[in-house]
Amino acid sequence: MTISVRYGRLEAYRAPIPGQPAGPYVPVRLYNGGLSRDTLGLVDSGADVTLFNVGFAALLNVDLTGVPDERVGGVGGATLVKFVPLQLAVGGSRFSDRVGFTTGIGVQFGLLGRTGFFRACAVGFDERQARLLYHFLPPKP
Repeated sequence: MTISVRYGRLEAYRAPIPGQPAGPYVPVRLYNGGLSRDTLGLVDSGADVTLFNVGFAALLNVDLTGVPDERVGGVGGATLVKFVPLQLAVGGSRFSDRVGFTTGIGVQFGLLGRTGFFRACAVGFDERQARLLYHFLPPKP
């Protein structure tokens, strides 16, 4: 049996830092009220959560005072993270996510994990042609 999936959007792999290998990085916009900031996000099927450097919280005027720290583990070890609900946009489409801010990740790009991007989109990786395939799904009722 053959299953065909038609993806509405293709993103060529890109390198977030010159000299680094290209990967499934997409332009992402983070919103907090009327403020927004643009960066790159690594579409990471191994990431349980969405993470960005704590500096983005400051740029967006996100008040992390009183937000409890949560320990999040990954390949690089564990880090403390403060989570807040935010809106993000990829490819012009917005979605909600529980975004974690931490000093444990660099400022060059964030991680788009399964809690937001992967629930908002059907996602595929075309390694042969070095591109990310995705399309946004209708909201869950």
